Amino acid sequence: MHPLFISNRSFFSLSILWALLCVVLAFILLQLAQAGGELIHWFTASVQLLPWYYLLLFFSISNLYLCRRLSLDQTDILVLIVAHGLAALTTVGLWLLSGWGWTILLDIIGLQNVHLLYSPLLLYHTLIGVLVYGVWLMVHYSFLTAAGDKVQNAKVLEQQLLISSIELQALRATVHPHFMYNSLNMLANLSLSEPEKIHGICVKMSDFLRYSVSYGKKPIVTLGDEIGHIKNYLAIEQERFGDKLRVNYQTDAIDLEIPTLPLVLFPLVENAIKHGIQSQLDGGYIDIALTEGRDSIRLEVINSFDPLGIKSQGTGHGLSTLRKRLTANYGVAVLFTTNKADTTFSVTIQLPKLPPALRLEAMQ
Repeated sequence: MHPLFISNRSFFSLSILWALLCVVLAFILLQLAQAGGELIHWFTASVQLLPWYYLLLFFSISNLYLCRRLSLDQTDILVLIVAHGLAALTTVGLWLLSGWGWTILLDIIGLQNVHLLYSPLLLYHTLIGVLVYGVWLMVHYSFLTAAGDKVQNAKVLEQQLLISSIELQALRATVHPHFMYNSLNMLANLSLSEPEKIHGICVKMSDFLRYSVSYGKKPIVTLGDEIGHIKNYLAIEQERFGDKLRVNYQTDAIDLEIPTLPLVLFPLVENAIKHGIQSQLDGGYIDIALTEGRDSIRLEVINSFDPLGIKSQGTGHGLSTLRKRLTANYGVAVLFTTNKADTTFSVTIQLPKLPPALRLEAMQ
């Protein structure tokens, strides 16, 4: 449906304006016809021209549907010219044909001199028809461009709100109460057995919390920042698990100054602790590998788990929130895969490299 027909008020307003325009055109055409010396009554001109020119409105606004099919930014200029040229000739031709039929009908009814307002003025009718078609063509393309910008702006705003919502969820999920409880209990036990370790662990906890809160709010960090963050986290957890937690880092094959989103690795490592290491009485391992391609970076976290071991309670939102966050920021360019074998679980993420200009922003 044409947008003009959606609202009664808009259609009524346009009808009034178009009727006034038809009156003006009928007056001008009447003067042109009388310039030849023929006397034509104004009633004849009104009956013949006003309904016919009012019909031109509906013939012209039909080009909206062709405008929708042939967008300005996606259609070749030659195709636009040919398509709209043929459409204009067809539309104006049909309108002229309807005027010819209307003139014959009025002549049969007995209205005098109606032919003088059609055939001698055929060139003027054609020019007016083409001009009106062109005006509506510009109106429709302007309308579609404005509507497209509005939709695009709405999508951008929706995307920004989605990213903000996901970022907030990710930030809230960075520090779980259980981690703090376990860490404080560990510090309490160390105060009785190995108090000399407490200072180092407190420093690591402080750095971990600072990164979670401060860096979690930054739009860009480096891979080195991310590695440092999870090393602090795993160092604290290794004090809790002891020899039951074995960690292997493979980061030699990547430039740690590459910019990325903050808190990308932490959900993967935290998931490996909660659902992997904690499920095994004898402990297990976590392998963290970062590799660099020409246009992308690959992050992989592999952990062991006991399928018959202790099941950790959790919301299960960690990995799904991360997936949504990465998709919201990178779009379809991100690859996020998980693989569960008999005793191992892996998460692999492949991200496009951020522009080099962001390196400076990440380092500030």
